[in-house]
Amino acid sequence: MEPHLEASVGLFTTDIELNIQIWDSALERMTGIKAQDAIGQTLVEVISDLRDRPTVLARFRQALEHGTIEVLAPAFHRFLIRCDPAFPSKHFAEMRQQTRIAPLRNEDVVCGLAVTIEDVTRRMENEIDLAEALKDPDPSVRLEAARAISAADDPLVSENSSPVIAALDDPDWKVRRNLVAGMARRAADDAIAALLRAMRDKHLNFSVVNGALQILRASSVDTSATLVEYLSSEETDLRMHAALALGEQRDPNVIPDLIAAVDDEDVNVRYHAIEALGKLRAAEALDLLMSIAENRDFFLSFAALDAVAEIGDSSVAERIVPLLQDEIFREPAIRAIGQVGRTDDIAPIVKLLDGDEKQTLAIAKASVSLYQRHQHDPGSADDVIRVAKESIPDSGLSHLADALRTAERGSLASLIPFAGWFPDESISERLCALIDDEDLRETVVAGLLVQGETAIGPLITCLDNEDVEIRRYAARSLGKLGAAGAVLPLISFLENGTVEDALAAIDALGSIDSSESVKVLLEALEDPESKIREAAVRALGRQGSFDFAGPIILKSKDENEFVRHAAIEQIPGVAGHSGLAAIVEALETDTPRVRAAAARAVAQIDHTDALEPLRNALNDSDAWTRYFAVRGIGARRDIASADKLKQMIDADLAEQVRMAAKEVSSELGI
Repeated sequence: MEPHLEASVGLFTTDIELNIQIWDSALERMTGIKAQDAIGQTLVEVISDLRDRPTVLARFRQALEHGTIEVLAPAFHRFLIRCDPAFPSKHFAEMRQQTRIAPLRNEDVVCGLAVTIEDVTRRMENEIDLAEALKDPDPSVRLEAARAISAADDPLVSENSSPVIAALDDPDWKVRRNLVAGMARRAADDAIAALLRAMRDKHLNFSVVNGALQILRASSVDTSATLVEYLSSEETDLRMHAALALGEQRDPNVIPDLIAAVDDEDVNVRYHAIEALGKLRAAEALDLLMSIAENRDFFLSFAALDAVAEIGDSSVAERIVPLLQDEIFREPAIRAIGQVGRTDDIAPIVKLLDGDEKQTLAIAKASVSLYQRHQHDPGSADDVIRVAKESIPDSGLSHLADALRTAERGSLASLIPFAGWFPDESISERLCALIDDEDLRETVVAGLLVQGETAIGPLITCLDNEDVEIRRYAARSLGKLGAAGAVLPLISFLENGTVEDALAAIDALGSIDSSESVKVLLEALEDPESKIREAAVRALGRQGSFDFAGPIILKSKDENEFVRHAAIEQIPGVAGHSGLAAIVEALETDTPRVRAAAARAVAQIDHTDALEPLRNALNDSDAWTRYFAVRGIGARRDIASADKLKQMIDADLAEQVRMAAKEVSSELGI
């Protein structure tokens, strides 16, 4: 640590008579006054010029008499104890000090003072240099200074904020950005107050006001009272900026003032007051905002509709619907319905697809938004889609398919989920054509799954696509649809494609209830390729039928470890207790991977015969096998294993096992 940093804060204490009690070593180094010369002396004897500074001395009396904390700011008081700087200073002949005077108490009685003196000379010198650099004609110098200000950690107070505020109108946006970020993070209350004054005094300077608004948005300092006062200013621009800033402050107490500002003589002030009421979600302003929207004022009604949408109260939806017939206000009305609409309110916006192709994207976004708002209630969400299907005209389906073909790529993410609601072959074909876009693929598949049977034909066509990923997505999608009509194409895909194609086909066939698919899966259990045998085991296991218990148990003896692993995992679901012997054999003799799977599986067998193998597995050489055995003991609530679990908490070599044993012991109350 550098010497000047080591001595940057010193401390002394006094009694009630201001006699020095403690004078620490840091203060000795800072001031040159030795402790032996200070302790026992009065404050005015140690600081000889203090009698000539009655306002400073009064701060000490104030702290003693009223128990308040007093601060002597370096910009105004410069120092408490005159001494040389700890380094050669360009700007200061004496050390600059920040002094904090705090009462010492014995219970509730003030019995003395604790005074800290911080050497802030280097910081203030740096601030002066940075302030000068902010005026440099070279933009790179100004930018470097702005970055330094932004990166600093100490609070930015009013005395050193003026150069920063003045530089908010710097011509270089990078300089402005760094200053805004720094002040937003560092500004103390008095610096924010200085910023508000600058906003008032420089309200015609867009850069300063814009920077101030950004800082106020990010700051936690409450400035609402001052901004409300500005709403009554004679200066139109200041009222406008105050309304804008109040919307960012998120203080509901200012809502009445903003409602009053909606009647301001200046339309720009009214606009920003309306916008602010939306940001504050001012439900008490809802009727007023709807009245403004219904007046169809070209400037204010747009803002009012957006504000209503932000408030999100469905009670006004029926008042918005008539605005859908006005071409000028149709788009904001569509957006608002998306934010506040009830399930049936989707009908009038979907019907617009009959003639207004320009609004297809807006309708799609609003419809999906309305659906998402009702997702907390699955029944209501389903009603949204049902009403949309019932309401869309045939021409609307055509427009939607055309939009999927012609829309810009950035719009497709909104169009695709909406289009998926409608089981139309032309839409399904267009969705399938979009599977080749890797970024949209998951969204497209989700849309196709919603379409149901209509999507089966286009998806089957995709099985012949040159792109291997598209083929596999199509196969798995057919499986998720449970499409019985896709069984034969999937079997052909399995038999004629690559190994990876076959894996996708098997995965799909495992989700389709069909005798043909079962036959193929059983045959796949004997395939020479181990990956195909493994996939077939998992596919049959998902069907959960006891008819497959025998074939799957046989696969627990497969030559391939991964196939055995898959078989062991499926046995509890298809064989139950009758498969316990195969699981226990694997648990006792197989590889660590398979033994771990067996430990998980044996815990799923609801029979007392499963307890002893689990207890034995607590001593397995493989950590993960022991881990799953511990979890199994917990699931079966085997109190008889308490002593072993306690032993494992302290002695097991694997951390995951110790943690599991501790958790299970706690769950079992042992």
